[in-house]
Amino acid sequence: RLALNQHYTAGIQSPVWHQFLFKNKSTAVSAWLSHAAKILRNFKYAISTAQIIDAVLLARQIATLRQHTLPCIEDLLDSSIATFCEGKSDLIEFIKTKALIGNQRGNVPINQNSLPFQQIFYEKLKKTKLLNLWESGESKEIHLDLRKELHFSQAQFFNFCLLLSIPWCAESTEEIQSHGNFKEEWSTKWNPDIEHRIIEISLLGNSIEEVITNYINEKISETNSLGFLCTQLMYLLKSGEKYGIDILLSRIQTQANFENDVSNLSELIHPLYNAIQYGSLYQYESEILTSIVDRIVPKCILLLPSASIGNDPIYGKKVIKTIQRLNLYIENQDSYKSEWGNCLLSLLDSNKTHPMVSGKVWQILLSQENPNHEKFAAEITYVFDHLTEDQQLLWIEGFFTQNQSFYSFPKTLLQSLDNWLIGLSSEKFSKALLFLRRTFADVNPQDKLKLLHSIQKIKNPNPIISQKEINFIISENRTAIIQS
Repeated sequence: RLALNQHYTAGIQSPVWHQFLFKNKSTAVSAWLSHAAKILRNFKYAISTAQIIDAVLLARQIATLRQHTLPCIEDLLDSSIATFCEGKSDLIEFIKTKALIGNQRGNVPINQNSLPFQQIFYEKLKKTKLLNLWESGESKEIHLDLRKELHFSQAQFFNFCLLLSIPWCAESTEEIQSHGNFKEEWSTKWNPDIEHRIIEISLLGNSIEEVITNYINEKISETNSLGFLCTQLMYLLKSGEKYGIDILLSRIQTQANFENDVSNLSELIHPLYNAIQYGSLYQYESEILTSIVDRIVPKCILLLPSASIGNDPIYGKKVIKTIQRLNLYIENQDSYKSEWGNCLLSLLDSNKTHPMVSGKVWQILLSQENPNHEKFAAEITYVFDHLTEDQQLLWIEGFFTQNQSFYSFPKTLLQSLDNWLIGLSSEKFSKALLFLRRTFADVNPQDKLKLLHSIQKIKNPNPIISQKEINFIISENRTAIIQS
């Protein structure tokens, strides 16, 4: 913040050089060059005492030639580059970044002259036993167990920082499945700008209630993003603070009423549902989040039929993700199952529905209890007799999306797929092959073997490979035998 090249135009070029000038003007030249030599030595560059002496003499001679009464920073840089760096660019950068600006930090004691929120913030640091980590400025990975009181208070404080955009901490995005849902991983990284951020936040009010309320009002006036608003609500709930919740909820509900993109709405379902499931860990009222989901899910169901019209593959994949999110949520709930079932059937009854969406809907229906195989057989006949080749590929891709239970497919589908593939010309088969290879890329060898056996049973009553042989191959892990 003090350096001229760090976007602070009232600063100086070299705080380190001026520090030596302030301490002792007569020894500043030798002191600074010795400091630069020490930095290079720390990075395993051999700088001798003789080189330092030569650099001091050269700096004074350069200053005399330029008619300077005392060597300035330009003279010192030219001297150190000539004697220490020998023209090497990496050494020159070390000199400029390490010896000109430096990394020394200072601090202002917390006293009665501090802003009220600053005192509150540091008291929270002290209470959660994080003050030493803050003052050290070290980067650290922290493993928390929310069942422990201290760890729980630290997790609340970290969410408090995220709520107010104080960029000191970040939660690991990787799930710790082996440790359980009560485990969290956080990382901390201090930098000087964070101190300035706290001062900026302190200007919003003298108490936590004023700061949070004013901050939320300021932020919600700048965005229409439902995702951002729900993220802020999650931080607020996890921080343990009760202020500003009504303001956020009101804005989220208003924005949800105006949002007509079913994909954007559905993206909120999974994180909100997870937050509801594990709300007891942070001891907040999950009913707040349930009220939001109860607004989003019915609206998504109503908007889905109109959003499923078209033939664009990219848009079709977007709609499929929406269907997956809704289906995953509704499968685990007692509500909306009737409405969801009617919505899926309406998608099948429409001739305008995207072929990829139709395939995905049939995959869901066949996985439910008592599927209608007769209607599915009629659908297969329609797909392979009336749709274009591109539409057929889209339908198949939608049906296969996130479905790896190939061995349990209806015989009608396997037979139709087999006949369709055999009937393709070489050119069309090459095009279909690209899709098929992508579809089967993530399927494990055991499922491939089971699918192979199912197809052989349809085509040949006496299959080439018996079920007993398949079980042996699986048990011996010798799947490479039939990979070709």
